[in-house]
Amino acid sequence: MKPDRDGILQKYFSGQCTSEEKQFVEECILNKDNVLLDDYLSAEWDACAGKRVNPVPEADRRYKSINKRIRKKRDTDRRRIWGVAASVIALLGITGYFLMQLFYPVPGKQLVVSTGAGEQREVILPDSTVVWLNCVSSITYPESFSGDYREVKVNGEALFEVTKNPHRPFVVNFNEHYTKVLGTVFTVRSYPGEHNDMVTLVEGSIAVGEKQPDVLKEYAVLIPGERITISDSIENNFARSRIQDIASVASWKSGELRFHKTPLNMVAKDLQRWYGRDIILEKRGQHAVNGNMTLTSIIKPGTGLEEVLEILSLTHKIAYTRKGDKIIITSK
Repeated sequence: MKPDRDGILQKYFSGQCTSEEKQFVEECILNKDNVLLDDYLSAEWDACAGKRVNPVPEADRRYKSINKRIRKKRDTDRRRIWGVAASVIALLGITGYFLMQLFYPVPGKQLVVSTGAGEQREVILPDSTVVWLNCVSSITYPESFSGDYREVKVNGEALFEVTKNPHRPFVVNFNEHYTKVLGTVFTVRSYPGEHNDMVTLVEGSIAVGEKQPDVLKEYAVLIPGERITISDSIENNFARSRIQDIASVASWKSGELRFHKTPLNMVAKDLQRWYGRDIILEKRGQHAVNGNMTLTSIIKPGTGLEEVLEILSLTHKIAYTRKGDKIIITSK
């Protein structure tokens, strides 16, 4: 496409033409179909699209400039001029609308994506951040991010691969807590009914803390391979630890469950969400189990619940029985 090489149209619409140039534009360009005007408008479109500026005030300014000049022009063919002006204004208006949507999106409604028992799901957020949801989990996020932060809310467990943006940190809210990042890979686990929330960093760096009104109270900054566990039973009770088997953190994404010294009560809840069956730990009598007893095991994709229970009972001091639709885990 041919640009306005001599800049005459740009000078005209910006009010910088000489009287001779102004007369030339109005008589030779605006009063007839002209390739130069078409090329100029197309070039303006491309130029505007490459600028991170608010297009609405600019479009308004150009509209007023064009309108003022056309009003001054006393020509017998006013209808053609107004037709050209309308085309210019429409082009600027359309450009402004799309640039506003691209660079200054209006906050939209909140979207919610959730998973059921035994289901994992991938979600692509508006900033291209990739999120994987584990079983019985959900994420709430806006149609478009606006403001100083890219904020989302998680219930359950999710793995994040955050698109880097140093000017707009990414914040995950969970159970009155948050984690703030610029771009990294980490998991958040915050299931209703569980007494501990956990954030585990795979790579990069993240800050974790408590979300208070108008304040983000920071607990700690993690390094790769670290986990912070936050207890809801004691205020501000959090602990940092190193993860020996970092591969176990998000193995569920590929359909594999890995437990490495995982408390039995957490294993039972994971199996319940994974297979959609009620799994209960016996807490009374001689066969009561210690929910904090730890298990280490790898469950490959496609393994049935019956087989899983058999493996766990053979490798650990537990047994299981069926009671209707429920599975009761007891000590041996």
